[in-house]
Amino acid sequence: MLDPAYCVFDGSCAKVCPKDCIDFAQLPEELAVEAGTVIVTSGLQITPMDAKKEYGGDKYVNVMNPLAMERVQSSNGPYGHVLRPSDGKVPKSVAYVQCAGSRDASIGVPYCSRVCCMYALKQAIMIKHELHDTEVTIYHMDIRAFGKGYEQFYRRAMAEGIRVVKAKVARITEVENRDLSLRVELIDEGGQVAEIRHDLVVLSQGTIPGWHPGDVLPVPEARDGFFEVPELATKPARSPIEGIFLAGVATGPKDIPDSIVEAGAAAMEAAMYLGRTGVGQPAGAGSGRHA
Repeated sequence: MLDPAYCVFDGSCAKVCPKDCIDFAQLPEELAVEAGTVIVTSGLQITPMDAKKEYGGDKYVNVMNPLAMERVQSSNGPYGHVLRPSDGKVPKSVAYVQCAGSRDASIGVPYCSRVCCMYALKQAIMIKHELHDTEVTIYHMDIRAFGKGYEQFYRRAMAEGIRVVKAKVARITEVENRDLSLRVELIDEGGQVAEIRHDLVVLSQGTIPGWHPGDVLPVPEARDGFFEVPELATKPARSPIEGIFLAGVATGPKDIPDSIVEAGAAAMEAAMYLGRTGVGQPAGAGSGRHA
């Protein structure tokens, strides 16, 4: 398949992909589309960095969000390796604070976002592979490694030197040199409270609904703000409304493999619905004999 972005600049494929095939000045427009069924895949948003004010995510430059860390670690990232935002130095001590936007009724997100533990472990391993002398610590209430192979991945992270500490982080304070001091209750040490200093902190933000339908779709929302699924265990793609199907994070936090499975289920449900109702089929379709 030809890459349109490549074709814009390469005249060799102009016949297939004209130079003006991408309109960079295109503006949003509303379209009216008649459909026989609807599949809602509304995605997610990330909890704000300032959801928990005591963590300083909106004011301390060395408190990063996980998407920023993902970009920094990318092979085509801006620096080529992990650096502190404040001074460009290689961090000697990195901390991940879990549930920084989940499992907290005070910020309106009482549920587990499911993906945070695994992306923190993945990023921690990547940091350790790049910066062998850098200490990486993950502070957590409990690690939720629920998927296939996830427990083994968790064990691998610990085997590779990642410190996984069961603790509650009460607050983060910026100290001299823009280092960060974490006030931590160490659960496995009898609730001992300690002030622990790190060069860089990543807040493991949670997931919240990507879209609220309002009057656009008549699908009700569950208590957590995601779309309601009456029979989640047996019919995870069916909404309470006939002909409207759901997939991915539209129904709640989940990882990529689960989202792919649900997308397939929603597509199958929609196809079967169209087959049952005949909506969208040409007149007489399906009524003749076939060899």
